[in-house]
Amino acid sequence: MQDYIDRNKARAATAGMANSRKKMLDRIEVMNKPVTNIPAHFDFPYTLVSTKDLLVVKDLEVGYDNKAILPPINLHMSSTSKVWIRGTNGLGKSTMIKTLMNQLKKIGGKFTFNVNTKINYIEQDLDFRNNTITPIQYMNEQHPRLSQKDIRNELAKVGIKNDLATKSICNMSGGEQVKVKLCSLMQKQSNLLIMDEPTNHLDVTAKEALKEALIKYEGAILLVSHEPTFAGQICDTVFDIEF
Repeated sequence: MQDYIDRNKARAATAGMANSRKKMLDRIEVMNKPVTNIPAHFDFPYTLVSTKDLLVVKDLEVGYDNKAILPPINLHMSSTSKVWIRGTNGLGKSTMIKTLMNQLKKIGGKFTFNVNTKINYIEQDLDFRNNTITPIQYMNEQHPRLSQKDIRNELAKVGIKNDLATKSICNMSGGEQVKVKLCSLMQKQSNLLIMDEPTNHLDVTAKEALKEALIKYEGAILLVSHEPTFAGQICDTVFDIEF
């Protein structure tokens, strides 16, 4: 309608019709054009490690202010284990992961990673520290050896291309921010992926692409997820978090 108005409002023969459509258009709520989801492709490079004791957790107590929020945790992972951490929201799954990543101090017990373990980790909270930078700038900070062309190519693989690559991260959707984080993980070799709710905000197509990448991944996976149909096709072991 707007196109018709623009083309015909200046012509005497059609100005009346254009004005009529203008009145109609003024009564219509204008919606933003839907954003087309660009297909994403994920691939996490693997570096070989072979051990029965990739991660050993013994009577680990996690919590805050020296107060445990869960019973002692015991967990054992080999170099090929794929473990789904399952539990109701708020029970302490993320607290456990943050403790294993030394972001929180443990209260008791111990955990040990094999000396050759190389971890790639994506947190649930999308913390970019400086969210006014663009995906290109973020990737350049995280991976300074990559050229600008390489950075654009890598971002394009996960569906961050053209204007999106130069958009401030704070103005991007949650799904787009997750894709930037996953793109960064794709630049580093690992043999253990630790992922805390990686499907949050992702569209259906991107979830499927991520699932296929994790199924193909040769290393170990420690996955926190609230989506049974996603985690159940990736992991062979379920670890329930409960009081």
